[in-house]
Amino acid sequence: MHCFLESPIADVAIAPFIRFSDIHPAAIFQIDERQFTGRQLEEVEMTRKNACLLWRWVLLFTAVLSSGYCQIVWAADRPSHETALSQIRRALPDSYAIALTNFKYANGYSLDANRYVVVVTFKLTTKISSDPSKSKQSFNKDLQSGMNAFGEIVLTMALGHFEPGDSFDEAEEFIFLNTENGWIYQGPKGDAQVTARHTPNADAVDQQVEQAKKARQEERRREAEEFHKSLQAKNDAIAQACAAGRQMHVATGPLHLQNMQGGGTLDQWVYAGQLVSPIPGDNRPYMCHVQYIARGHVISGYIDVNQLALN
Repeated sequence: MHCFLESPIADVAIAPFIRFSDIHPAAIFQIDERQFTGRQLEEVEMTRKNACLLWRWVLLFTAVLSSGYCQIVWAADRPSHETALSQIRRALPDSYAIALTNFKYANGYSLDANRYVVVVTFKLTTKISSDPSKSKQSFNKDLQSGMNAFGEIVLTMALGHFEPGDSFDEAEEFIFLNTENGWIYQGPKGDAQVTARHTPNADAVDQQVEQAKKARQEERRREAEEFHKSLQAKNDAIAQACAAGRQMHVATGPLHLQNMQGGGTLDQWVYAGQLVSPIPGDNRPYMCHVQYIARGHVISGYIDVNQLALN
């Protein structure tokens, strides 16, 4: 009798062992069938089949172990994906400011004989705004609130502007140490890297801020334009009054007349409220030639039209 494998996959698996399979337990059942009755022959045949079946399973199990279908690892050279992600997730709990989800094992490499680096990707979703004016934390409240305020500053420096509900795809490396109790999480290796931003809420706020900024700029432009128009109209009215010789008064002061004539040392300054009479036909651009009486002296000179006002 000869034992054979009925599965093609098993035949391939034990091909390297076929020489050894020629020596199998069925060989001990090579008997002279003429010595047994029909019932006894059936029992012997059943025993042969059971022995062959057992032998086939032994060969198949040995072949599988040797050809890589099954691995028995006595000392793992790296943490398993499940172990790594479980420990990292416990080390990075959610907080009032952020939520971390969608942890995935991305890569890994040996740092040295006893340390292994696991590269993980995850999603960070913000629960607060990066705008300090919206924060409920303060350095002036208590220690915990101060630490939270500092954490928000660090988060803003890393992520930029964000609003509640915005999210960031990140990748980060974590170190594991090989110990007698297995691979143990040690901490991050460097900072997390943002690989993608999903900030529709912050973008909407930025758009509103930009629109408000443009509106303020346009308002200031209109105000400046109105101011210049008003100032030009006032100067035009002063210039017309100067040309017509209409009496006016000094609006600001003290001021020093240009090309002053007729005054003494103490009369070189004119003060707000001083009445002056323009001298028609002798004016310069943006200047009005005026005269007035001070301590019995008739004083004349040129005053900028911006410093005069109609009575």
